[in-house]
Amino acid sequence: MTFPSPAQMPGSRPAPGAAVPAGTDVDPIELSAQIAEITDRIDAIAAEATGDPDDTEAVGAHIAALDATADLVDRAHGLLTDALDRLDRV
Repeated sequence: MTFPSPAQMPGSRPAPGAAVPAGTDVDPIELSAQIAEITDRIDAIAAEATGDPDDTEAVGAHIAALDATADLVDRAHGLLTDALDRLDRV
């Protein structure tokens, strides 16, 4: 099964690096900063999740780290989806 490329998807999209259309409240610099903050937090969580995989406490820490990472990835997805929705309305 093949999927359409982003260029084949309906709706106008600015080219990478192009200015955001006038009339939108999407601030690409602020959005990039928010995503960078989230990815930095994900990196920090991954760095802290260490230990022997046979150790019950270490496994619990890894599961907690995965849960926190999943929440952060979901938050980043929400930010990006919301920005794309706002751009499509312009």
